[in-house]
Order: sequence, then structure tokens, then C-alpha cells
Amino acid sequence: MRHNGFATLTSVLVICSILLAVGLVLHAQLRSHFDDTMIDAQRIQARELAQSCLQEGAYQYARSNTYAGSNVALPDGTCTIHVTKQKNSIMITAEAHTRDITKRFQLTYTSTAGTISPSHFQELP
Repeated sequence: MRHNGFATLTSVLVICSILLAVGLVLHAQLRSHFDDTMIDAQRIQARELAQSCLQEGAYQYARSNTYAGSNVALPDGTCTIHVTKQKNSIMITAEAHTRDITKRFQLTYTSTAGTISPSHFQELP
């Protein structure tokens, strides 16, 4: 009778250990997936912020061709806008920061005969 109780106790302990190990593995996988999802969301947020700031820079330059850029603080992050003028082109660069993610975009306009038209758009590393 005494051996029967010991076998039951041992079986319960082994089963609990296996269930605990499975639970820990599942927790680690879910945590990793959650972290990846959060990083993806931050990337998207930084990208949208940088594109919005790029549009803001283009708008401000269209209002005044003396606009050289600015820093913008928003609840989701910050961005820096730079406007560089060259002979026949205007380059607007926006860099956005959200937590640990930074995204940069650049838009180039060509100016010919008083007409300004976008010529190049790219995401910068």
C-alpha cells in the first residue's frame, strides 16, 4: 500500500513538471511574438510620422521658400525636417524617432522655369 502512494505522488510530480515546462516554453514563444509585434507597430508608427513630417516640410516650403526646416514634437515621437536648396532642386528630409525606432525619408523637387515638381522620393537607411 505504501508503494502505491509513492508511485502516485511521483506520477503527479512528473506530470506537473512536464506541464510547467510546456507552460514556460509557450510563455517564452508568446512573449517573443508579442515583442516582435510591438517592434513592427513602432516601425509603422515611425514610418507614418516621418512621412507626415515630410509632407509638413513640403507644405511649409510651398508657403514660404525661405523655410529651412524645423523640429516637431508630437505625442507619438519627434521628427526633424531639413530643407536643402541646390541649383535646380529642393531636397526635403524628414527623420522621425519613436521610442527605439528611427525612420528617414527624402523628397526631391526639381525647379524649372518657375515650376516645382517632385522628382524623387526614397526611404533613407
